[in-house]
Amino acid sequence: MLVVCFNAILDEGPQAWSRDSITDANGLLTAITNTDFIAALVIVNKCLHYVRGITSSLQAEAKDLIAAMHDVSSVTTTLAEVRRNVDNYHGEWFEVVKSVCEAVHVTPSLPRLCGRQTQRNNVQADTPVQYYRRALTVPILDHMVSEIEARFTPHHSTALQGFCAIPALLLKMSMDAAKSQVQELVKLYDDDFVSGRSMEAELHCWRVKWVKAKAEHGEASLPTSVSAALPHASQMFPNIRCLLQLLATLPVTSCSSERSFSALKLVKDRQRSVMKNSRLSGLTLLQVHHDIPVDVGAVIDEFARRHPRRMQLVNVLHSE
Repeated sequence: MLVVCFNAILDEGPQAWSRDSITDANGLLTAITNTDFIAALVIVNKCLHYVRGITSSLQAEAKDLIAAMHDVSSVTTTLAEVRRNVDNYHGEWFEVVKSVCEAVHVTPSLPRLCGRQTQRNNVQADTPVQYYRRALTVPILDHMVSEIEARFTPHHSTALQGFCAIPALLLKMSMDAAKSQVQELVKLYDDDFVSGRSMEAELHCWRVKWVKAKAEHGEASLPTSVSAALPHASQMFPNIRCLLQLLATLPVTSCSSERSFSALKLVKDRQRSVMKNSRLSGLTLLQVHHDIPVDVGAVIDEFARRHPRRMQLVNVLHSE
């Protein structure tokens, strides 16, 4: 579609478009119809398909995060298998590259190479398939595997066992399984707990508390995330509270907090550099919780009540 649009701009010429528009269209058309761009677009897209599911799971609530952590090793193993059989997979992916090049009337070719080059990638190859396997596919796969292994170390795997303290998950596990996970956490964070020796007994009391809550108020009353369970960890459960605080600050479990920073960038841009804290907080909450419906009429009525004026305030959205 972009290629068609840029070609249309060039065909219509100066009679319909300005000189700057024609220059930009020509430059962008040359860039996106380059073999390097098309190969990178296709190969990166194929590689990222392997981690798409795990990225969604890691951004979900805690009940999905534990299942996602078990899938991390599967994703790593799959990428390693693709790396071992890179010739077969790259051959299939490069057929897609050829089809895209054919659609935009481009012949796949090697980039310009020279004998001595130190300032850019200068992979030696005889064919385009061989070149892009060495220059793109293999480095991308190696980088993805190394980054996943560095991001999800055995330390993270052990630390995430602490999600057994979340009531919705704790009641789905046996007490023996929960205790075994807690023992690993006590060894890992022994200096942070108030009294690591009483952790198992405290976990037992914590479980009984939520068994009664489920019997009285139903399963909907069980907290399903760290932030929801933390307010219920009173002074009676100091170790549980410490464990939940540790989980709330782990980088792999802080996706919800990171969303607030992303929303802040959308709300407070250069055009809104001057803004009071109350307005900034309100706009940020609206952006973060966009799934909650807002009654515009009730908002206008509340504003009119808090800021009375002689002039009648009319709801322009419902007025005729």
